[in-house]
Amino acid sequence: MNDTKPFRASALQMLPPVATVLAVAAMMAAKNGIAGDWAMPFTFLASTSFVIIAVTRGAFGGWYGRCVLLGLAGCWCGDMLGPRNFMAGLAAFLLAHFGFIAAFCVNGIVWKRTLWVLPVLALINVPLLAWLLPHVPAKDFAPVVAYVTVISLMMLFACGTSHNATGRRALLGAALFFVSDIFVARWRYVDPSPANANLCYPIYYMACAVLAMSVSTVSPKPAQIQT
Repeated sequence: MNDTKPFRASALQMLPPVATVLAVAAMMAAKNGIAGDWAMPFTFLASTSFVIIAVTRGAFGGWYGRCVLLGLAGCWCGDMLGPRNFMAGLAAFLLAHFGFIAAFCVNGIVWKRTLWVLPVLALINVPLLAWLLPHVPAKDFAPVVAYVTVISLMMLFACGTSHNATGRRALLGAALFFVSDIFVARWRYVDPSPANANLCYPIYYMACAVLAMSVSTVSPKPAQIQT
């Protein structure tokens, strides 16, 4: 009888990821005019699902999980605020990234890993900003630059924490988040085509789900920050 407990626990853990996938699919259908005016209810379900993923994977069991949960809560707020007020959503996501950065620090940072990624981020961000900023209105300039700076810091710390299974999953989630935001920026400031939304949303929710699931790979002993 006890042999069924791990199976049941695994099955229960799979429900939130499946719910996220189904809710995102329904949300995208609504945003493309297929499922009526249900975009926000499905957004609520999709965003709540990735928070539940973290909780069911043991987010409250340690500081890494709690910090990830804090970041995901910020993402949830951004998802709820963003469609009505882009800048309020941007602020929520900016704060969310600090939660993820804190989680990566808890998992442990190998600083040598951050050094080799610095030129890579520069090679990405310099042309990215040169392409984006001419399209950004003056009133949005400072918040956009601040956001790019913080999400780049998140990528830097994600690379630094990629020394174990938790960190590698975190790095994947952070990279997906970064890519999704490129499409968000293109959609907001460069090209309002729905194609950008059809790309950014699935990638973003995949990023949040991966970050949430990284909670389950945390070692019982806290990692030390290395030099």
